[in-house]
Amino acid sequence: GVPWAVWVWTSNIREAGTDAGVFIQLYGEKGTSRILELDNAADNFERGELDKFQIKLEDIGRPYKLRVWHNNSNAFSGWHLDKIRAGNLSTGEKFTFRCAQWLSRTDGDREIVREVPAIQPGSQPLPVLEYSVAVHTADCRAAGTDANVYICLVGSRGDTGRRDLLFSAEHRNKFERGQVDSFKVLAVSLGQLKSVVIGHDGSKLGSDWKVEKVVVSLPDGTTFIFPCDKWLKKSGSSDCEVVLLPQEDVISAESNSQQTAKSSRKTEGPCKYQISVFTGDVRGAGTDANVSMTLYGTLGTSQELRLKESQTHKNKFERGQVDIFLLECPSDVGDLLKIRLWHDNAGLGSDWHVEHVEVSQCLSVGFSPAVVFPCNQWLAKNKGDGLLSVDLLPDDEATPGLEPTNEKALNENHPEGTLEEEDEEDSFEEEEEEEEEEDDDDDDDDDDDDDDDDDDDDLDDDGKAEKQEDEEEKEED
Repeated sequence: GVPWAVWVWTSNIREAGTDAGVFIQLYGEKGTSRILELDNAADNFERGELDKFQIKLEDIGRPYKLRVWHNNSNAFSGWHLDKIRAGNLSTGEKFTFRCAQWLSRTDGDREIVREVPAIQPGSQPLPVLEYSVAVHTADCRAAGTDANVYICLVGSRGDTGRRDLLFSAEHRNKFERGQVDSFKVLAVSLGQLKSVVIGHDGSKLGSDWKVEKVVVSLPDGTTFIFPCDKWLKKSGSSDCEVVLLPQEDVISAESNSQQTAKSSRKTEGPCKYQISVFTGDVRGAGTDANVSMTLYGTLGTSQELRLKESQTHKNKFERGQVDIFLLECPSDVGDLLKIRLWHDNAGLGSDWHVEHVEVSQCLSVGFSPAVVFPCNQWLAKNKGDGLLSVDLLPDDEATPGLEPTNEKALNENHPEGTLEEEDEEDSFEEEEEEEEEEDDDDDDDDDDDDDDDDDDDDLDDDGKAEKQEDEEEKEED
């Protein structure tokens, strides 16, 4: 992987620190990073403190946005984040992500997820937009739900990630029969909206929910309507979620249904898929757990697909291995929008690192071009984000045959990894020194601009010392 340094500044205001678990995800011109938990041996994210981390990422290119959030894991999870800076230790490039907001269920706008654009000299940061989301619950018997509802907006420039819809602008008791509930989703500009993923966790009695439609409005007045008219029921692993397309795409699909039916891409009746699963080539990457997946497409959603019999290996999902499965669905799901991959955590050594997944449809002659779904993350309770399932979006620019990262090959000349670690530590220390110098310069600039009666709490330790020395010199004079 590519070595990166990450610096996190917690704001110097009252109760700014947090003890919750903090996570980030970077979006770059070449792809999206895995979800990363920022954690080390230190007591991180305390008021006015700078925390430093060293991580390795897949090659995402130059990042254009960062999403940061915490898991709200204790009673005092609220966190006021000043900024994050990320530095590519291979290229020397640095990217700043300024936040200056609360991530809290009790302060600010009560959101715990923030998206911030990258700031770099010579480039214009992308705007952060407020997407207005109106969820229409159907007007029929028992259509409402008490489950926890979430949404993900997907555009030509990435997605918002999963956002919990907690605070309706109109109703305290949300998602009731015939009701419209409005929410605001703040995100770095997504470009052209392509789809919406909406679902619920199936919790509580009466969780079954019928959604009529979802309407998304942009600040410029542009409105996208995503028809649904479906039940989201807790009767299977994939029934509680649905992928919706904007109305114009749905109309286009209906008007061209005959042409689509004649296309070699569309098959009548059962449809077979070839699934190629690339397990990562890192220590402990393989799993003995039971693996399943679900396909989401423009024409529907598959049932739960169990990945039982590998066409390439008797002992499947081992480190650095490619396992191919031939699976059948009752019907063609259409062009793939995303896949969901998960395992049941059964057996010893159930932790699993997935490099990527490729999906092809079996045609009358050969296979359709493979759709590549990058992953590069752990599905494990004690690693990564601690989740056993992941939703993967297709990489439009990826090509079949992508080689997984080979950690063994990188270090085969240095079994202990000492040379690589020493080089990275030296680079990290140099970056830290540069960051501290930059911070001192920033603090000096801020002090010059501040009035003389500014509170000393807004100064860092060096600033306090300098001010105290000045006062002592005046007293001596």
